[in-house]
Amino acid sequence: MKIKKKAAIKVLEFWLSKEEQKRMIINKGIVSGFKELYYDDEVCSKLDCDFYRNLQLVPQYNRGGKDYEEYSKKFRMKILEFIDGNKTASEVLEEIINLNEIHHLSLDTEETSYGLILFIFITSLILIFIIISLLLNMKKVKPHFNFLPIDFWYVILFGILCHMVSIYTDYGDVLAYKCRIKIFLISVGFTLTFVPYFYKLVINFPEENKISSCILKKRYFFLLTFVFGDIVLNLINLGASYDAQVIPTGNGKKYQECKMGDSLAKSIVYLSIAYKAIIFLGILFLSFIEWSITETLIDIRISILSIYIDILSIIMLIIIKHFFDKHKNFITSVGKYSMKPNFIPNYVGMTPSENPKNHAFRNVDKNKWITNKGFNV
Repeated sequence: MKIKKKAAIKVLEFWLSKEEQKRMIINKGIVSGFKELYYDDEVCSKLDCDFYRNLQLVPQYNRGGKDYEEYSKKFRMKILEFIDGNKTASEVLEEIINLNEIHHLSLDTEETSYGLILFIFITSLILIFIIISLLLNMKKVKPHFNFLPIDFWYVILFGILCHMVSIYTDYGDVLAYKCRIKIFLISVGFTLTFVPYFYKLVINFPEENKISSCILKKRYFFLLTFVFGDIVLNLINLGASYDAQVIPTGNGKKYQECKMGDSLAKSIVYLSIAYKAIIFLGILFLSFIEWSITETLIDIRISILSIYIDILSIIMLIIIKHFFDKHKNFITSVGKYSMKPNFIPNYVGMTPSENPKNHAFRNVDKNKWITNKGFNV
């Protein structure tokens, strides 16, 4: 087989040589791709060289595009890999198609089953969380969730569900309205997941104060204030521009992700991040102050563990994105790093302590600590 390939290469080298091309132009009138031949006096005596000098004989992919040189280089390398016998024709053909084809997350398993597996995984988790929400009011289960009012546990569950559902926006083409929906779901999901913890830490402040007492009485107003901030930012975000940005991966395939198209979109996203950072800092500051309160020791430490995991997850995503943008072959099997289900650490924070007796709200000195007054919902 290799002998035949080498023989075929020799024939092609002869046919494509400049001398043979010149002979075929003069004797047979065949058009050649060698433009310099149309400056040869002998050739020009037979043909209208001015016409052929300005004629694009071979169509070029995206000739005016900024990525043409890179595409052309990769295309030639793929062809040489086949000619040298390093890869089969089907392998090279697939790789050439992947040079300019955009792949999408899909339920179709013809190309890959990743999309279907992710869909089943997320849908299963959603059903599990819905079942959990139905168990919260059971008498045997309810004592385990004394750390927060029972309705705030539902709020946390709904926030986690928002994070899960946001992954569905990655399926199919990347469109501007999907980008806005994803940002809204992640933003509101974050608020609904962490503000209940923030509320608990505020009302549990070691010193009695008017702010804690007021928030204790108006917990819905406290929660809705933060949700209203998300709604306002996302309404402004409707006027922002979003585009699809191509992401090359190490396996040679290209995917797309949302790209902020103007300064308004960037401003909204950065404001939202700063807004969430304030909530994070508030939780961390209050948890530090209340770290040694016996009555909430286990719950606070479990909750803070989930927050630390979230912070590390966000930092890792930022580092991976920065590294990935510079080294485009870094991620080979992940596909799209943005599809990571980062809502899972939040489940750690909503998991109650093992023994409900550890929630010793019974022996709290009411003059020293603000207790869970009014929590029996």
